Amino acid sequence: MDSLLTKGQVMKSTSNNTLRCIYLAFLSALLILQAGCSINAREFAWSAYQDRDPSIDQWQRVEPHTDRTLLLASFASTHYTRSNRLASDDELISADTPVLLAWIEFKAIEQPIPLYRYVIQPLKAITAEELLTQGNYITNSTNRLNNLPAKTPATVTNGAVVTDWQYCYKCFTSKPLDELTPANLASLREQMTQAVISRPLDRLIFVSDPRKAVDFKRRSDIQVYAGAEAQQQQALLAERVNELSGAIADAQSYDDQYRHFTNKEHKPLTFAYWSEQAGCPQEIANFRELRGSRRSRANTIIRRNVDYIECNTKALESYDLAPYQAAYADLQAREEMLWDRSTKQHRHRVVPPEDTIERVLGYMDTAERDIESAYRDLELADRLDERNRQLEAWSQQNWANTLSSIQARNNSINTQYQQTQAMIRNVQRRQYARPASTSYPTAAQQMASAAAASTPAAAGHQGSPQRDTTPASDKSATTAAVGATPAAVEQAQASIDNAQATTASSAESTASASSSNPKKAPLEPPALGYTPDAKGCWNGRNTQGSCLQYTTHEEDGKTYFRLTNVCNERLYMKWCANDFCGADSLSAGQSKTQYEFVTQASTMARAVGSTMPGNDWVCAGRVSDW
Repeated sequence: MDSLLTKGQVMKSTSNNTLRCIYLAFLSALLILQAGCSINAREFAWSAYQDRDPSIDQWQRVEPHTDRTLLLASFASTHYTRSNRLASDDELISADTPVLLAWIEFKAIEQPIPLYRYVIQPLKAITAEELLTQGNYITNSTNRLNNLPAKTPATVTNGAVVTDWQYCYKCFTSKPLDELTPANLASLREQMTQAVISRPLDRLIFVSDPRKAVDFKRRSDIQVYAGAEAQQQQALLAERVNELSGAIADAQSYDDQYRHFTNKEHKPLTFAYWSEQAGCPQEIANFRELRGSRRSRANTIIRRNVDYIECNTKALESYDLAPYQAAYADLQAREEMLWDRSTKQHRHRVVPPEDTIERVLGYMDTAERDIESAYRDLELADRLDERNRQLEAWSQQNWANTLSSIQARNNSINTQYQQTQAMIRNVQRRQYARPASTSYPTAAQQMASAAAASTPAAAGHQGSPQRDTTPASDKSATTAAVGATPAAVEQAQASIDNAQATTASSAESTASASSSNPKKAPLEPPALGYTPDAKGCWNGRNTQGSCLQYTTHEEDGKTYFRLTNVCNERLYMKWCANDFCGADSLSAGQSKTQYEFVTQASTMARAVGSTMPGNDWVCAGRVSDW
């Protein structure tokens, strides 16, 4: 059995349900001994996390660190994948799949290249001692996070695998230490900033050599230092930084000069600055970024894009391009000089003057096309509204006809009920007059009965004729029921019960129909879960929190958003800086940069899962306070 099924193997789902069923049926005999049936991989990992030892949560983590990541063994016991990176319908074919909880910690020190270590806590089907035997090195594989190999420790620490502090110079740069420049150091510091940003690990792998890490397979050498050696190697970098302290200070001063040049010398000559000072919109409206009905979005596009075209047209008429043209050559040379001497962060190139005009004219053309499309959307909205009115009128008439039909049915049932009640009453009255015996009379008895019948007083009080008290309306029922047996009475009573039940049911239906009110509040949709529903909507979260992570910074009068989808399903996101908001989608693992024309703003960003682009607003509508 072990030769057939690798411990921790995950079976990928197939789109062909028929083949999948055949495959599962073929394996069912083998799986019965291990799992009894297939298990959803994500649910299996989450269940292991919920059943974790409470002491795991008491572990004191060093700051900064990556997010705690729930990892599940896949295809090989030495490879562990983040559970929510697997497809939502991936299934395990082993009930003994190892599950881990892991993260990376960084030593808080002002160095371009940090010290780091791994903390790995087993949750299910494996021990920390077993993990130590799976490879000489531990490495990660995460988008936009450097591969950071670490030497596997010799012993277990409090039931967990905790590596010593590690240092890997070549994991960050291939440039020799003595050739580092201030710009290189600034770039390394930026890499460090990105490395220590809180994000989950995509994969954890035990390997025999650090060069087997995903990013290092073509490297001839990767040297990883641990413990005291790591601190010594980092000290060499610190010495190099100290040697370049003067050059670093000069480069930082040129950074200040570069920003001053960009904001005070170059930007005021551009048309973008002129347009901004005139109060013109700097961006055209985008249909996909707007929220609301088709009609409201179309009206917004028409209003904003007409404003963009009219304002920028007036700005072009008053804008003088000549000063920019005259200064262009000098501006270009000065920008290149300042950039070469700076730390080379956030460049703003000097664009040819004619290109700036062509750019705004191109935006105007796009805005005009969007306006035409918006008018077509308004026409379509009018047609849809008319169709909806027709459907509403038809629905109301159909409902009125239905109520009339129900009422007619109720009247028929009531009539039947009254007739049945009359029959039962007649049967009950006749029961008291039934003969004691059902035998036929003899001839003598017949003669005596005839004689008695000729005497008027034989049937009642003396001297008083007998009066028929049976109502005329009940005579036919009485005639039919006069010879009825007790079984017939029971049958008649059952008919009454059925009629009563039918009447009650019909009355209930009528009450339900009558209580329907077009103003009744609609039912709340079911809460979103971690997996997409029939419309492709899910909650946009994983076990560590929101799948949308973002950072912000201000530059050139704008607030920039760096938005990242850390999950393996598509997101629909929204960001705001004060009252300035936008919306867009993010594929799995994708990052985008957006901005709003405001500074010193309160910022936020949120997301909802949406695997079907056409249902983005359907999913967003199921999030409160979107």
